[in-house]
Parts: sequence; C-alpha cells; structure tokens
Amino acid sequence: MAVDFWTPDQWRRISAVLDRIMELPLTEREVQLAEVCGDDPQLIREVREFLAAAERSEGYMEQSAGEAAAGLIAEAARSWQPESRLGQKLGPYELTGILGEGGMGVVYAARRSDGQYEAEVAIKLMLSISADHPLRDRFLAERQILARLDHPGVARLFDGGLDDDGHPYIVMEKVEGKTLLAHCEDAELDQRLDLFGEVCAVVDAAHRRLVLHCDLKPSNILVTAEGDLKLLDFGLARWLDPEAGGQRADTAARLKMYTPGYASPEQLRGEALSTASDVYALGVLLRDLVTGPHPRAGQSLGDLDNIIARATADIAEERYGTAHELAEDLRRYRERLPVEATPSTPWYRLRCLVNRNRGATAVLMVIFALVTTGVAATVWQARIAAAERDVAQQEAARSAAVTEFLVGLFETSDPATNKGADISAREVLDRGVAEIAALADQPDLQAQLRYVMAEVFYKLGEYEQAVELYAACLETRVALHGATSYEATDTRLALGVALLEAGNHDRAAEELQDCLDTRRLMAATEPSFLAMPIRALARLRTDQRDYVAAVALFEEAEALDPAAASVEMADLGRNHNNFAVALNGIGRHAAADTAFALAEKAYGLALDPDHPHYGALYSNWGLAVGVLGDDVRSEELHRRALDLRRKLKHNRVDIGVSLINLGNLLVKMNRAGEAVPLLEEAIAIQREAFGTNHVYVGAAIINLGLARLNMGEPALAENHFREGHRIFIEVFGADNPAVAIALTRRAQAARAAGDLDRALDLLDKSVATHRPRLPSYRNRFAETLYERGTLLEALGRVDEARTDLQETVAIFSEMFAPDHPRLLAAREALADLPD
Repeated sequence: MAVDFWTPDQWRRISAVLDRIMELPLTEREVQLAEVCGDDPQLIREVREFLAAAERSEGYMEQSAGEAAAGLIAEAARSWQPESRLGQKLGPYELTGILGEGGMGVVYAARRSDGQYEAEVAIKLMLSISADHPLRDRFLAERQILARLDHPGVARLFDGGLDDDGHPYIVMEKVEGKTLLAHCEDAELDQRLDLFGEVCAVVDAAHRRLVLHCDLKPSNILVTAEGDLKLLDFGLARWLDPEAGGQRADTAARLKMYTPGYASPEQLRGEALSTASDVYALGVLLRDLVTGPHPRAGQSLGDLDNIIARATADIAEERYGTAHELAEDLRRYRERLPVEATPSTPWYRLRCLVNRNRGATAVLMVIFALVTTGVAATVWQARIAAAERDVAQQEAARSAAVTEFLVGLFETSDPATNKGADISAREVLDRGVAEIAALADQPDLQAQLRYVMAEVFYKLGEYEQAVELYAACLETRVALHGATSYEATDTRLALGVALLEAGNHDRAAEELQDCLDTRRLMAATEPSFLAMPIRALARLRTDQRDYVAAVALFEEAEALDPAAASVEMADLGRNHNNFAVALNGIGRHAAADTAFALAEKAYGLALDPDHPHYGALYSNWGLAVGVLGDDVRSEELHRRALDLRRKLKHNRVDIGVSLINLGNLLVKMNRAGEAVPLLEEAIAIQREAFGTNHVYVGAAIINLGLARLNMGEPALAENHFREGHRIFIEVFGADNPAVAIALTRRAQAARAAGDLDRALDLLDKSVATHRPRLPSYRNRFAETLYERGTLLEALGRVDEARTDLQETVAIFSEMFAPDHPRLLAAREALADLPD
C-alpha cells in the first residue's frame, strides 16, 4: 500500500485512529470511526483512503502496519497452519509452543532434546515462500545481523539453519518478560528514564556495529522479571553503509515495511535512512514512556518536552545524530544541566544552575529572582518611557549584558562547571564587585552592574555592602545623567531603603526626602512613581515610632497609588504590615486589623509559609487583636510568631520580642504564672544582645513587673517598673510616651501597695507626659486616665474623677466596638460615680 502522499503529522493522526478500529469487524468500523474522529471530516477521509489502499494491495495488519507484507506472504500464511509443526524437531530442538506470528514467519518456543544439555530457546521459522523471494534474503540478513550483535541487551543468536523443506530458521535466546510500557505502568519517572537510557545504549551499540534496527517500538523491548532489558526482532534491521552515510537498499525499503507511529518521516517516504531514523523512534518511545501515547492537552515537561521534540523532528538533520547524543541530553536533563534541545539563554542557564543546586546558596536564589523578575532590567526610565524606542533598545541591551554577567559570575561557583572547586558565595560576590570596578571605561554599564549587585547584597541582608554599592552607583548616575534624572532618583530611593534597613535613620531620611522632593518637581510624574519614596518614608517614620507622621504618609501613598501595581507582592505585604503598625500606634486598631489581613494575603501570594516576614506580621497583628479584646485570637497569633521564629532559629532579639508579647498577653488573661518564665527568658535574650540599657530590655523588665503585680507581689513589681523606667529615660529622654507608660505601671504598683498619694503623683506625671504626644499611644493615654479617674474617685475627688472618666469613654468609644471590655469598664466606672 502506498502512503507517500501523507505527511508525518497526518500519518500520526491516522495511526492513532487505526489503533482503535483495525481489529473491529467491517460492520462496526464505520460507527467507531465516526465516534473516534468526531467532527473532523478530513481525518475520516484520510483513514478511509488508507483502508481503501490497504484493501487494493490485499495487505493486512496484524499488530502494526510495519508487519504488513506482500499478497504472496499473506496467501502463504493462510495456507500453512503453524500449529501443525508443534512436536516436530528442527535439528536438536523440539518445537513446544507458539510465541508469536508476524509478516515474515512464526516464532516457536523450543527446547534442546539431544541429551547434551537442557535449554529453552526461541526459534524463528521463515514462512513457506519461494527461495528467490526478497523476504527470504531479509530473513537471512537478520541472522547475519544478530550474529554480529553480541550485546547483553540483545537476544542472543545460538544457531540457525534450514528445515527438511528448505525453510530457514534462527535459534535465539528465549526472553520472558513484559513489554517496556507494561513494565513501566506503575514505575516512577526516574525508573522509566533509567530503562530508556538502557534502550539507547543497546541501540547505540547496534549503530556502532553499522546496524539500524528500523522497528523500535515498545513490543520489541522486553524487561525480564530480574529487570534485564532485551531488544528483540531485528527483522527489519538494515546494514549501514559507512561511506555513503546511509544504508544499502534492501528488502524492507522496497516493500515499505515499518510500524506506523514509530517510523520516521523518511522511512514513511521510502528514502535513505540513517542513525537519526532510529533516534526518531526512540523519541516517540520516550514520549510514550513519560506522557503516554496520547498526552493530555496542556501537559508540559519543560526540557523533557524539548528533548522529545528534537528527537522526533520531521527533518532528520534537526534530530540528535545518534542514540548516544539523545541519551547524553537526557542525562543533562536529569542532572539539571542545560540541555542541547533547549536554546541556551542566560535565564535558562541560571534556572538550570538553581535547579541542580536545590537549597543551594541564598545568593544563587537571589540572583535567580533578580533575573526572572526583571529587577536586573533596571531603572524607572525604561519602565515609564517604553514608547521611546531608542531608550527601550538601550535598556534591553544593558539588561542583557547585566543578566549575562550575573549568570556567568555564578556559573563559575557551580561544581558541575568548575571541576568541583569549592567556591563560597561570598567569594563569588566579592569577585563580582572587583570585576565591576574594572569597568571604569564603561561607566553606564558599571553603574548598572553595581545597582544589581547592590540588590543582591540587599536581598541577602548585607545592608552595609548594599549601601556602599548603591552610593557608588548614585555618584556615577548623577555625573552621567544629572541629579534630577530618573536614573538618579531611582538609585537614591534604593539607597535610602538600604540605609533604613541598616539602621541609619538620619541618612535614610535625607536620601528618601531628597528623592521625594525631586520627584514632586518632575514633569508628568506618574502617581506610583511618586508613591514609592512616600511609602519608604512612611516605613521610616514607623520605625521611629512617629505613628502620626507615618499614617499620614501611608494614606498619601494610598491616595496616589491605590492599586500599588508597581510594588512587588512581598513589598506590598510589608507596606500593609507597617501601615497596620502605625494605625495600631495611634489607636485605630480595627483599621490595623484589616491592614494586617491584607499583609497576610500579599505574603501568601509571594512568600513561603515559613518566611521570616510572617513572624513580624503575626507578632504585630497579635498586639492589635489583643487591644481589640480578642485575647484568644491574640494568643494564637503570638504563638504562631514565636513558634515560627524558634523554628527558623530566627535572630534571638525577635524571639525575645515574641516572648514579651505573649507573656504580656498571658498576664492580661490572668495567667501570670505562665508568663513569668517567658518574660525571664526574654530579658536574658535582650540583655545578651544589647546590654543592660536598651529599650527592649526595659520593655521586657516592665512586662515582668506586670506579671508580678498580677500575682500579688507589688513590691517586686515596683522594682521591675523602676528599672524599666530608668532605662526608658536614658534611651528616650523624660518626655517620651514610653516613659509615661512606665510611670503608669509604677502607679499601679503603688496603689496595690496601698500608697494612694504616691500613685496619684505618678499618674499626674504620666498624663502630663502623654498629652503633648497625642494621638500616639492614645490607648495607653486613655488607660492612664482610667487609672487616675478611678483613683480620684477612691480619694473622694469625684468631679476630677468624672472629668478623667468622661475623656476615657470618649477615646475608647472612638477606638473600640460598644461591647469592648475596656469601654464597658470605663462607662461602668463613670456611671457609678455619685452625683
């Protein structure tokens, strides 16, 4: 039958349908054909043409079209009953069963019966056809080929000869096992690829002996119970002509014998074959192994898809030249090295570098993030002036140079490419900085590389090094483009944020304010462009506990850029978190609760569940929820923060903060006994980290005092409160709200000890310290007013008490829901005052 007029793609489509309908009775074929092809009339027409061609040639298909032969063979097969030979002998072998039948003959099971030794073998006996038929030559050629192929992956040839009627036969190793696909049904991908590698090795060995198999398919590859792989059926195999680079014309070529679906396009067309023709069948086999013969739509295997695509390219020259080359690319894929089948780009090479160094260095992961997210592509000007083609082209070229630099830099640290040398991440970074310094004759590229390396150091938490590189970049960009250029303001913003992280608040404020002032004056400034330095300044003010200024800045940024489209998701989460902290600081606790929830949502889209940012989020959120009166939820959040920080072996200072927050909440919940060991651990951590006179140490000591007061130990509590008070004055000065909080705690201890006059004096000082700093710490101020109001009522000074309690109720009414415990307590105290 002739199929030359079908393309390889058409033939693959036709073959898939034939697999479904060929075994059906003629009366059922049309029904099944319509069902399989659906609304594809062209495919139905092509299948019908194939069936008509097959009928005209009087051919047949048994297991595959590759075993279809001439009408003469079909007639011989019908006239000869293979079962009639069972029990007969061929030389010393007795035929005991039928293993299979094909287009060229019958394969019998046999055993040696001459008494010399016992052996189970397989005997392939040629059909009864004339001695001068070309298929007889093909059968004899198979015997010669098997004699040359002495390989453990090929069924061995033991003997051969002619029966009494002159029919040739071959005695081979009997192989029992499952076909490759059947064996791999429940196997993992790695196991499947292991076996495929063995197949490639066997085929490559045949090619080296100048033999093409020409019929590679799952049914011709068996895996024994012991796991040994055997390649069978060299009935269509051909000799290669090493001088011509192809194979000599032979019977299989003239009769167009092949297996549809596995035959290469050149085999379908009856053209000269080469090792690439077997590679094509191996590619189809690999596809079947990893995705099945009918892959799902949208199913993607990345580099493995590219390897399969290259192996099954329609043009032979575009495939792997040998089975060995295919196996080598598959090895590279499994070792997470770049593969030949995928175009080599810097991004691709870096992705492979990261994949083969799982959990690798944090540096490598940062570089991967920079390249893949386009951070390396650079300054704001490229983003807002994309319409300017010359600028866009310059930026693209610079971005490509930067990416190539980064990838090349970190490829040298990979053991797979540096011959196993142990190069530390820091050595790689330092070498990169040195190489950048040598680019003085290319100042624009040098500045860009410094910017990107600064990003690396920043994302690794090496803020001092980031500051140094950003500053050098800024100096060059100011010289090249001017202080008011987009390049300069972009770099100044990054420098300001790095200074903020490094704890240099004063210099950070200068750089960020300079950036903001410059951008306010720039023409046609996009809102998001302006919102970026405002958000950074808001975060700075939050760190400085200037919550009023922080909230104003956050709200300005929100008004300018409500979508925050230019902000990366992780940074957006931090913005929400910092905004929530500031809102909490001025008593807007419900709004803070909402902002914390937004932060968690943003983090969830960008960060791993165990990222350290969650520790700060849950710690801050727990404080806000506690003020709102939801102590159960507050405890859950504080414990999540503490557990995460302990799990990550987070810096011990943050662990101490979480211990303080949880301990303070437990005191509030009248569980002071549980709080004391937590607070004592926190004090030890903070003292070890900061010495004796630090705000964190003072806060921990005051919270321990609260626990002691709750446990009925006012004298011991006063000692703790006094020590915390002293530390706060030394750190902040006497007029800070933190000092006012310490005064209130000391007043509570004095009142518990029965010294009401001293308690009132301390509360007066606390109120006087708080009031000028409102609305910062407004909730603490209202708590102090409540303490003083109830104390004044106890001293009989009712009118003064009423004034304090009325102000307390007014503040709490703005802050809390009507049923909040603090608001209810204040209203009750006010209502209980005598007229």
